[in-house]
Amino acid sequence: RLLARYGLNVPAEKPVQSTADAVAAANQIGYPVVLKVLSDDLGHRTEHGLVRLNLNDDEQLVGALQDMQTKVGQVNGSGDGVGWLVQAMLSPGVEVIVGVARDPMFGHVLVVGPGGVLAELMDEVSLRPLPLCEGDAEAMLAETRLSTQLAGVRGRPAADQIALIDAVESIADFATANGHWIESIDVNPIIVHEQGCVAADALIVPRSLE
Repeated sequence: RLLARYGLNVPAEKPVQSTADAVAAANQIGYPVVLKVLSDDLGHRTEHGLVRLNLNDDEQLVGALQDMQTKVGQVNGSGDGVGWLVQAMLSPGVEVIVGVARDPMFGHVLVVGPGGVLAELMDEVSLRPLPLCEGDAEAMLAETRLSTQLAGVRGRPAADQIALIDAVESIADFATANGHWIESIDVNPIIVHEQGCVAADALIVPRSLE
């Protein structure tokens, strides 16, 4: 919601606290949906099996929620304070990671690179200090293999680079305006389609006040 205020497109979603509310939310949003755990203690959830994709009906959703409740207990020993996020399932596209990290010397630095699982496999990113200068976002895309992916490979159509540039600049603007309380931002993945792009997931870590 914070990033959406700066122009970033996000999927339809609803936080819930119970199985019944999750089913109601999924029917309101429309299947297929994604189910994610919401917990301040579990920022990165995929490696713990706490994100489930392509849930196509009430039965699959309830089964996924029950399974994830068990996994939450295995990860942190308690389900206390845990909620759920029901989110519209997005169609495939080029996956991009956009992040912000606070460097003790340079201040906040913007990071752009291939997203999803490719973020770990390729370990290839472009960096710029904030605030961005004119043309920085375009240059960052050209500096990595993202430019090849976005142009279309193996018969796939080209992705919307203009929309992605707008998204990168929106995240940079948000970080610049709110840098006094932000430690880091991890938006992964932004899914870029033929037209437009959507941020499927975001983690914002506030600075410690200690």
